[in-house]
Amino acid sequence: MKILLISSYPNNHHNSRSIFVYRLMQSLANLGCTIVVVSPENWRDKNKEYVKQPGDQEYGYEAATVYRPKYFDFPNRIRIGKYSLGRFNTIPHKKAVYKTLKNLDFKPDIIYSHFLYRSGPAAIMAAKHFNVPAVVALGESSMEKHESIFGKKNMRKLINQFSGIISVSHKNKNYCVEELCVPHDKIQVFPNTVNHEVFYPRDKFEMRKKYKLPHDKFIVAFTGHFIERKGPLRVLEAINGLNDDIGAVFIGSGKQEPIGEKVLFKGKVTHKQVGELLSASDVFVLPTTNEGSCNAVVEAMACGLPIVSSNIEAINEQVSQDNGILCHPENITEIRKAIQTLYTDKKLIEKKRIAALKTAKSSSLEIRATGILNFLKKQI
Repeated sequence: MKILLISSYPNNHHNSRSIFVYRLMQSLANLGCTIVVVSPENWRDKNKEYVKQPGDQEYGYEAATVYRPKYFDFPNRIRIGKYSLGRFNTIPHKKAVYKTLKNLDFKPDIIYSHFLYRSGPAAIMAAKHFNVPAVVALGESSMEKHESIFGKKNMRKLINQFSGIISVSHKNKNYCVEELCVPHDKIQVFPNTVNHEVFYPRDKFEMRKKYKLPHDKFIVAFTGHFIERKGPLRVLEAINGLNDDIGAVFIGSGKQEPIGEKVLFKGKVTHKQVGELLSASDVFVLPTTNEGSCNAVVEAMACGLPIVSSNIEAINEQVSQDNGILCHPENITEIRKAIQTLYTDKKLIEKKRIAALKTAKSSSLEIRATGILNFLKKQI
């Protein structure tokens, strides 16, 4: 099958951006698909590369041909009356895609759009250009976030032009069915999965030695953007109320930078290093207020960590009482109590660790890629 993907994609400067899309494309290529990626990059991006050929290995082995045309984008936060300027980004984005398609010596069997916006309008344009079907993958943490920018009427009109829809969660599927009038049988759920070649349990002592982490502390791990929605400062506040034997590693970056004696490590690292730092830890804590299907949670479970996360719909699809503890994401007392429970009860944490590993083993990228490929074949 020949697939034209329109999506954000990793590059040399942002090697973790949309890494889950990259991994899926590599898996589809391993299943025999020929893939061309068009990933428009905004004018502020420092990356100068336009095209990457199969076999390149700068941000990871690349099995697709990747084009990166530039376009001008408007900040979503700037508004004129009730309208966000972000709604106009689909126009230059679509033009950048079309400019690439005009000179493309490639006839796809199907167009694959990741996220409804910004890629969705360009994907429908490409489908009409090649006279082939298009599918959209909804990995958004919240579909509602598009409403204030594009309006529900425009969302409904756009999404119903796709022949098939892939959702990472039942939450997003339910929104599409109930709010956007998408037929129930047109959309299928494929939760995010884990790359077991990167995320697996390493020797805890060796990983702590490698990253100069103390061997005698109970370590809490957080992975994600340092933003209010993800809750890194809520994690820090929770552990600040616990004894000195408990510290944390914060993997990521952002405006909400955790600072203090309890912070044992913080910063942005490679995917391999994420797996190593998780393996050096004892428990994973993510008090997120909104998710689609959380990669960080399943990656932590694959490294053998029990989960402390949020009692919200999307996380409930991933975490159970067997492998974790669910809390109100903004209740510091509940988060602190969950961490304290796992810290003091060695039998409980071991039980949940084993259950987390078992859950992660059933989450295979290869199985997901095969399911998605079968779904794509049905659209042709």
